[in-house]
Amino acid sequence: MRKSGIMLPIITAAGVVLGTAARMLGIARTDMKTGLLNHDSTLLCNLLYYGAILLTAVCAVLAAGFGENGGLRRAKASDIVDGKAIAFGAGLLLIALCAAYEGISQFDQLGGNGSGGGLNPSVFLMIIDLAFALILGIIAFVTLYKKEFKPGLGFSYAFGGLYFVARGIYCFMNRMAIATFPEYLIEALSVVLGALFFVMAGKLLSGNEGRLTKNFFCGWGAAVSAMTLSSAIATGLAKLFFSEEISLRIVFSAAEAERNFQFLHGIDAYYLAFPPLVHIAVGVFAFAGICALCSAGSQND
Repeated sequence: MRKSGIMLPIITAAGVVLGTAARMLGIARTDMKTGLLNHDSTLLCNLLYYGAILLTAVCAVLAAGFGENGGLRRAKASDIVDGKAIAFGAGLLLIALCAAYEGISQFDQLGGNGSGGGLNPSVFLMIIDLAFALILGIIAFVTLYKKEFKPGLGFSYAFGGLYFVARGIYCFMNRMAIATFPEYLIEALSVVLGALFFVMAGKLLSGNEGRLTKNFFCGWGAAVSAMTLSSAIATGLAKLFFSEEISLRIVFSAAEAERNFQFLHGIDAYYLAFPPLVHIAVGVFAFAGICALCSAGSQND
C-alpha cells in the first residue's frame, strides 16, 4: 500500500483516536443522572466531537482525490479480488452476525415483556434485524466464495443501505428527543452515514461508479468508522477507568438501560448504553473496505 493508499487508513485511524478523546470528554462532562451534557460544556464537547468526525471525512475525501493519475483513481471493482474481496465479505458477514444477535435480543426481550400485538418499534426492529441478517449473510457468503465482484454482486451491497435506512426509521420511531442526548444523536447519525456508505459501496463494487464515487466512498466510510468506533471505545474506556459515579451508570445495551429506567420510574434513572453491535460492525466494515480499496489502488501505482 503506497502513495495516497496509505494516507486513507491513517486518516481514518486518526479520526477514531480524535473522536474517542472528544467523546470521552463528553462522557466526563455528562450529568449521569439525566444524560444531559453540563450546560457550560455542551458547545465545546459537540464542536470537538463532531468537528473531529467532519475533519476526518473531509480529509478522506481530499486524500482519495489526491493525484488524478494516482493508483487509487485507477482502481476498479475488477481489481478487488482474493484477499481484498474477502475483506469486504468478512466485514459484511460481521454485520450480518451482529444484526442476527440484535434481532434475537429483541425477540428475547419481547418474550419477557410481551409485544402488545402490534407493530411497535421493538417488533419492527426485530423483523428488520433478522431479515437483513439473512440477506446480508447470503451476500457475504457469496462474496467469500467468489472472491471477486461482478456487477450484480457488487450492486447487492446496496441492501446494506436499505438496512440502515430501516434502522434509522426505528431510531426516529423510538427516540423522541434525539438531539437532547448525545448518544441518541450519535446513533441517528451513524445510521445515516452507514446508509450513505453502503450506497457508495454498491455503486463502486458494481462498476457503475461516477467521477466522485471513490471520494465519497472513502469520505462516508472514514466518517462512519470514526463515529461508531470512537463512540464504542470511549464508552468502554469510561466504563473501565472513570469514577464509579459514571462507570456504574454505563450498561451494555439500550434494552438494559430502558429496563433500569422503568424500574426507577424515570427519577434520576438515566443509563448510558454502548452503541448497538451492528453499528460497531459497520465501522469495522467501513475501515476494512477503505483498506481493501487502497490496496487495490496500490497495485496500480
